[in-house]
Amino acid sequence: IATRVGIAAAGAMHSAGFHTTGIAGHLGCAVAAGSLYRLGERAMWMAQGLGGSTAYRWQSSSKCWYSALG
Repeated sequence: IATRVGIAAAGAMHSAGFHTTGIAGHLGCAVAAGSLYRLGERAMWMAQGLGGSTAYRWQSSSKCWYSALG
């Protein structure tokens, strides 16, 4: 899943200032964990939403942190 997200992004995440691995990795982990827990379709959608939200929040906060350093 993470690889597919990265390929589908085709550089759009980098253009927006985000790292593809950070975002795709969160989504991939959410799907992997959901699969291990045998989540239903709705719960899997929710897990992906949480993965995307935490990836965005983490990436945004790290940008603030790095801009304060430099």
